[in-house]
Amino acid sequence: MLDREIALRTDKRLTNRLATAKLRFANASIDFSTHRGLDRRNVLSLAQGAWLKANENLILTGQTGTGKTWIACAFARQAARLDYSVLYVRMPRLFEDLALARLDGRFPRLIVNLARVQLLVLDDWGTHTLSDRQRLDLLEIFEERTGANRP
Repeated sequence: MLDREIALRTDKRLTNRLATAKLRFANASIDFSTHRGLDRRNVLSLAQGAWLKANENLILTGQTGTGKTWIACAFARQAARLDYSVLYVRMPRLFEDLALARLDGRFPRLIVNLARVQLLVLDDWGTHTLSDRQRLDLLEIFEERTGANRP
């Protein structure tokens, strides 16, 4: 009975973490049968989460349409399974949210919330040129996360 209760609570925590994460692909997983040029050993090593424990960043690069978002969501989903809090945000949406938060006084709280999450997935880098304000906002997020020892 105790094992069942523990399993139920663990499942509920994972369900809540995944809902809060707002992943673009909530069921993403890495399928090695599809050739994406991924090093299986490296991917499996990253899936263990040592980079998260060490507060390191993971940067995925590649051409448009190669599956970077899917892979990022798969790693984020695995991080949630490892009991890390996760948030997925597209950069254009992040900048909209930051601009609105600046106008209505929520900016400091939003920055703190972005720093609090253990894994912040920032997607769609480079889709447009950043303004000076956006660069400063990113710096603010990175500085706050660095102070909180977050990747």
